[in-house]
Amino acid sequence: MQLDAAGARAILRCPLIPGINADDTHLEGIARIANSLVHVTEITLHPYHLLGKSKSERIGAHYPLPHNDFAEAHAVGLWLSVIADRTRVPVRNNR
Repeated sequence: MQLDAAGARAILRCPLIPGINADDTHLEGIARIANSLVHVTEITLHPYHLLGKSKSERIGAHYPLPHNDFAEAHAVGLWLSVIADRTRVPVRNNR
């Protein structure tokens, strides 16, 4: 909020994980945050993917997320729509 008050432009980068935070309440919260800040220029969604799983395995770390696949394209489209319908800020997918 201090950066916004100082005029700093910002992009909201939002990781979305099915079953963890990819629900209407969270999506509406993203839009609410964007609407409360004057200098947000974009919301970028980062759908869940498995690219970090192999790194966790290589270093012997437990991979904490139970998902075994990428977020489905139709789900990502719905997430984009939910947020876009609730804010003036452009929303894009970073997949």
